[in-house]
Amino acid sequence: GQMGFPRTYDFMAHLPQAVIEAPDPAHVKAPEMIRVAGEGRFGLFTHAPAQVTFHDVPVYQGGRIEFGLGLHQDAWERAGDGVRFVLEVIDEDGRRQALYERELRPQVRPEDRAWLDQRVDLSSFAGRRLQIIFRTEAGENNQNDWAVWSQPRLFSYELESAAAAERPNVLLISIDTLRGDHVSGNGYARQTTPTLDRLASEGVRFARAYSHSNHTNPSHSTMLTGLYPRSHGVINNRTALPFEVRTIPERLGEAGYHTVGAVSVYHLGPVWNMTQGFAEFYPTGGERRVGRTTTDIALEWLIEQRREPFFMWVHYFDPHAPYLPPAPYSALYSADPAYAPFRLPIDQIHQPDDWLTRYGDWPPPVQDVAEVITQYDGAIQYADYQVSRLLAYLDANGLSDRTIVMVTSDHGEGFGEHGIAYDHFGLHEEVVHVPWVVRAPGRLPLGGTVEDLVSHIDLGPTLLSLLGLPVPADMPGLDLRPLMEGRRGQGQEAVIAEQHDDLSLAVRTREWRLIRHLEDHQVWPLYNLRAGQMELYDLEEDPAEQNNLLPAASRGAEKAREALFEELLDWQVSTPMAEGIEALPLDEETEEMLRRMGY
Repeated sequence: GQMGFPRTYDFMAHLPQAVIEAPDPAHVKAPEMIRVAGEGRFGLFTHAPAQVTFHDVPVYQGGRIEFGLGLHQDAWERAGDGVRFVLEVIDEDGRRQALYERELRPQVRPEDRAWLDQRVDLSSFAGRRLQIIFRTEAGENNQNDWAVWSQPRLFSYELESAAAAERPNVLLISIDTLRGDHVSGNGYARQTTPTLDRLASEGVRFARAYSHSNHTNPSHSTMLTGLYPRSHGVINNRTALPFEVRTIPERLGEAGYHTVGAVSVYHLGPVWNMTQGFAEFYPTGGERRVGRTTTDIALEWLIEQRREPFFMWVHYFDPHAPYLPPAPYSALYSADPAYAPFRLPIDQIHQPDDWLTRYGDWPPPVQDVAEVITQYDGAIQYADYQVSRLLAYLDANGLSDRTIVMVTSDHGEGFGEHGIAYDHFGLHEEVVHVPWVVRAPGRLPLGGTVEDLVSHIDLGPTLLSLLGLPVPADMPGLDLRPLMEGRRGQGQEAVIAEQHDDLSLAVRTREWRLIRHLEDHQVWPLYNLRAGQMELYDLEEDPAEQNNLLPAASRGAEKAREALFEELLDWQVSTPMAEGIEALPLDEETEEMLRRMGY
């Protein structure tokens, strides 16, 4: 059996505090993407000779260090006489010992032309704080000695505290690309989401919940950190979450939670560091997987390995284009294609030039968007059914009463409203309005609906508060407990959203939305962005945002524009900006996969 709850020490995340000794310390870097035998991995890169010392590393019960060793494949055919890898520890009494040594000479030994995965036992050091040293030694010719320790991490278990054992479990479910107005509980005409509606009846539904981004990774990074995209630095699907950012799974792990994640799309995986703070994580093998498989993985963990309290994040990708739910969900609504929020002939939809390379021969030969929406709605109901399978397990095993369940989406989807179809571009209502329901038995009233404006930056503070854990001062969001409990209080007066890659900013109040474009962008001919241009909508008169009041605004609208513009400027000044963050240096295979996903 396991000994308490998992602790993970990620050496790459702690590199800024480590002591580096090398002829040129700039040649020691992490996380660097390196290829060995065609497999790209992140690692601690050192040009041998080099020594990296991590001080004051805590080791709990059953400690072990895991890492892979490799020499960069570009150096195999070049002159060099190999590298010796040495792992050493120094204990509190100053005793130094080597725990592992291995020499790699891929120039002459074929078996060294691969990642060599290693595990080193530290269980004899339980309860101690160590210095841990990663050393690479070079021969006389060190010109091409590009040595890598891939993903070096220390795993151990801290003994369970009574306080931690009392805490409720958490199940956070995100359903990709689910528009807020396609949820039946929010008034949609089709019964797409019986499970979400049931959860809302046993908890609280936020009728006006908003995402801060139109892209998957920025939005999920906000859910998992409590920070705006601008502050955590993930502004598109090509940027990794910086190791320095503290995640909610990390905070929960430190409070005694077993943290586990299961996702359904490739770019929410380890390459993007979406795993930070998770003791166990189940990424996809290929680009995406159907919801049933992800549910099976989550259920298998609950059945085989469940340890409490747990924090489990489960992500479904099914409602994302190309909307191909399995039968019978593919035919659920085909009998009534006449129903649709609007009818738009396919030839009035402009698709980007690369559409066919993204999704192959799609969309199928349909007459108008209403038919495509039947498939989208079927995919929503399929994802909703997967949620019901998880809830059924909680019910059957007596876990429902002690598990907080939250379900939301990362963003919505456009079906032609602003010249964008089958994609999530722009910051209009169809893209940033998302569902959000919370069930916390014994902690919240039943069947409450909150009409105030709320958003994903509120998810972290609210969750920590429900668990009785401190809410960090640097989280800008609100603790929504008073609102959910029906006490006095209010949500946000204004919600800010950020278009991917800093293309646009938007601010939404109860009555207005102002969008300000920061860059030119001409991918969508029917919705061209021009730097400096603004859009203003009166949401009470024009909820579909079809009538931009700028530039010829009336006096009332002009006053609103000034106030909202001021709000945006204040936000830009007061919201810290992540520094020095760059998109990942992705390998060709990953680039191609992202292109096929439409990014």
